[in-house]
Amino acid sequence: MNIGIDVDGVIADLVGSALNLVNSARNTSYTNEDVKEWNFFKNSFKISSKEQTEIFNSCWKNWKSINLVESYVSKFIKDLCYVNNVLIISHRHKYTYEYIIKFLNYNCIEYNGLILLDNKIQKLSFPIDILIDDSPKEVENSKLLLRSSNKLLLLRNQPWNSDIKDLPDNVIRINSLLEVNKFI
Repeated sequence: MNIGIDVDGVIADLVGSALNLVNSARNTSYTNEDVKEWNFFKNSFKISSKEQTEIFNSCWKNWKSINLVESYVSKFIKDLCYVNNVLIISHRHKYTYEYIIKFLNYNCIEYNGLILLDNKIQKLSFPIDILIDDSPKEVENSKLLLRSSNKLLLLRNQPWNSDIKDLPDNVIRINSLLEVNKFI
């Protein structure tokens, strides 16, 4: 089985790292639980998309300060790789590619392939059976593709995707990577 796994919000707690940076600069105390919408940084801090990208790029430049979303993620993905083809698939700025690779290696994240994309290419367009992602945009952008295929999107619950209610049949919420085994 071909399994795609997103980086930000599924493997790496990029939001937590970005909040640390912004909280320090703006003397605020937001946590991941406060991030109730996908555009939280732009809407709450009144920053542009470019500024948000710069914040995330800065976090990736300091990749050692980014925590794993779940402490057991490296062992879990290693176990998945024994019997599946695991592809790390992420929409990221090219500037961050080398830092993402360093982060994955440092945290002993094994994978069979790495696909780093700009936002114009849908992750589900790749030859994968299951995509594990946290992005509400991935749900919205992929509704047609999911309906016309046997692919499955496992939506990793995060506060910023909790408002999505009408999920297509091929989209299932999970609270933890440990739930993935039920769908393989």
